[in-house]
Amino acid sequence: MITLAAGLAGSSIALTQPARRPRRIGILMSIQDSEEAQKRIGALRDGLQLAGWTQGDNLLVDQRWAAGNEVRIQVYAAELMALDPDVIIVNDSRAAMAVKKISEDIPIVFIATIDPVGLGLVKSMERPGGNTTGFTTFADSVLHGSIEALAEIAPNVKRVFILASSDDAGMKQFRRAVEAIAPRGSIEKIPVSVRRAADIEAAIAKCAEAPDCGLAIIPGGVTIAHRELIVALANKLRLPTVYGFRSFVAAGGLMSYGVDLQDLYRRAAGHVDQIFRGKRAGDVPVQLPSKFELLINAKTARTLGLAIPATLLARADQVID
Repeated sequence: MITLAAGLAGSSIALTQPARRPRRIGILMSIQDSEEAQKRIGALRDGLQLAGWTQGDNLLVDQRWAAGNEVRIQVYAAELMALDPDVIIVNDSRAAMAVKKISEDIPIVFIATIDPVGLGLVKSMERPGGNTTGFTTFADSVLHGSIEALAEIAPNVKRVFILASSDDAGMKQFRRAVEAIAPRGSIEKIPVSVRRAADIEAAIAKCAEAPDCGLAIIPGGVTIAHRELIVALANKLRLPTVYGFRSFVAAGGLMSYGVDLQDLYRRAAGHVDQIFRGKRAGDVPVQLPSKFELLINAKTARTLGLAIPATLLARADQVID
């Protein structure tokens, strides 16, 4: 009986112990909600589930979409931080900076952020320090690969206007990347900063007036917000154009070359898992992308009178028709 009583007492204690609370993630997306953006979030959820974290079981997820609006980014950053998440995930530098201004304690995992060291988000790639870590995307190799692909599909191009959002915190690194690739090949690279729709229209019109000109579009706050405008103008003026994200090709753009963002979101789950299990965000190294993708819109190529070389088709991850 003594053994039985002890056993019952033990069971009673176990039953009355509070269950471990679910971990909480806040997700702040500075971009607009879309099918492509949801696929990225889906990749993150898949990665978390593989690591043992399932929404509705041991995980709570709060999500906000700012649709490129700077005021909403600030408001939603404050809303999410007020929920006291265990980790907050942000998609770019604008969201990362907004969150970091509010708290130096809650762990932050950024994705697709350009030059996190230069922005002051981390002290170094290997040892971020503080409460922030994540993934950086932009490198001169990506820009160089984009222009190489553009030259392959449009061999007559002699100069490329490279459009980037002037309000993006990574503008300095973008210009360094342009300078780094400038001596490579015979194509002239011309960086252009755009802040609003009028700047985009003027830059594209100027390229159309120049002989043998093409466009390279760096994804950022302004260029993503005006994605449809850029694609429409480039196609109307018959300008060969390479974009940084697949969403531009889905909108009718000619081609894109860049980081596989779904892969980054899936890998970000590993950072979150380490933090959930007790590691400091500042001790988790910032990582570079490892997967890149080339997409081609065959219908747009035909409309522009461009033949897609077999070598380019062979390298393409997806051809849209």
